[in-house]
Amino acid sequence: MSEFNEKMAVLLKEASGRIGVSIHGIGTSFHYAWQEDELFSTASTMKLMVLGTLLEKCQSGEEDLGRFITYRAEERVGGSGILCDLTPGLSLTVRDTAVLMIILSDNTATNMCIDLSGGVDAVNEHIFRLGVKGCSINRKLISDGSDDRNLSDTSPRGFVDYLTAVRTGKALNEEYTKIFFDILRLQRYKDMFGRYLPLEDFFEEEDGGPYAVLMNKTGFMLGVRTDAGILVLPDGREYAYAVMINDSPDPSYALTNESAMLIAKIGQTFYEQFAGKIRHARMEDLPELLRIYRTAREFMAASGNPAQWGDIENGNPQPERVRQDILDQDSYVYVTEGGHIAAAFYYVEGEKVEPTYQTIEGAWTGSDVYGVVHRIASDGTVKGAGRACLLWAMKQSGHLRIDTHENNRPMRHVLEQLGFTFCGTIRLANGDPRIAFEWEGGRIHE
Repeated sequence: MSEFNEKMAVLLKEASGRIGVSIHGIGTSFHYAWQEDELFSTASTMKLMVLGTLLEKCQSGEEDLGRFITYRAEERVGGSGILCDLTPGLSLTVRDTAVLMIILSDNTATNMCIDLSGGVDAVNEHIFRLGVKGCSINRKLISDGSDDRNLSDTSPRGFVDYLTAVRTGKALNEEYTKIFFDILRLQRYKDMFGRYLPLEDFFEEEDGGPYAVLMNKTGFMLGVRTDAGILVLPDGREYAYAVMINDSPDPSYALTNESAMLIAKIGQTFYEQFAGKIRHARMEDLPELLRIYRTAREFMAASGNPAQWGDIENGNPQPERVRQDILDQDSYVYVTEGGHIAAAFYYVEGEKVEPTYQTIEGAWTGSDVYGVVHRIASDGTVKGAGRACLLWAMKQSGHLRIDTHENNRPMRHVLEQLGFTFCGTIRLANGDPRIAFEWEGGRIHE
């Protein structure tokens, strides 16, 4: 049993109510399941399938996202959303209606979208065509706003299979797949699976991203909490998930609802396990570090930068240098689930800690107390691993300096994206020139 399975077992053992969980790594063999094939009341999470059906109809030309429609008094439905509190006669585009259905879970907009899609049967036919089982809707929302437990019966795996089908292009073409997830990305209720995650919604890219991206739909009513979506980790890996709880003993609608908090802890547990960890390199890691640095030299040679680390077989950093970095506890590794080391780097912080930075053809902008990142390399198996290492260093020190070869365009691009400033040219001990960059942003998001 993996570490994640063990942690989940502890969480679920103490859970109240009936719970199902399904998490699938898109394009990978990872799959976690807990009662994933049982059917649950979905509450508003079923609106995912309505959105997909409507976009499929727009893709075929039978409907138009830009067409204006009129909200009528007879369409008003109580419960979540805002249209029920607005004056009938309001003009909306089809897209506006879909956005309201998702981002504010608007019940009136949902019924309008079901009608625009061709009705309940059309939604279920859309799901059936994808070959997704355990996933359907039973009816529209009812006008008196009473209990909607029989609105839809869907399994966690049904939601995951549906979302995976959409994400991988089986349901919609590239244009409408993007629209589907762009709308989900706007969803306002992220206090369940996403509650404790460093989401892009709360941090701007210029403040040091990338951050996790959550494209999801939640649902809640008395005794029911559900959340299903796609989580994109900072390194680009994607997971479809669904967590569904029925028969919860906590009837409150508070943010601290027992079931909502459990889903939040599941999201946190998953993220902490799979987002990747940075730790000190150990001596037993040495073969893996040498493998990574050889892979990096191959990449540099292939991308027009053969001089920075030299010969593929015997270039820099030399094994003795890597070994000493480990002994000095200045070597770090980026480790994914399963213990795979995907990247390595050197980091140290202090006053005037890099001798070659004492003289610069140009000018540093900050003080002499700074952090330094050297010998950063990735084996290419995890998208954004090198960037994640730099972000870690930015969290440790509010002031970083780094240098690279003029021809190292990938590194220069990342440094530019993260807000580093070009300061001039420094010389290595052997006299070789390197272009130098500096970042002073303060410790970020501790």
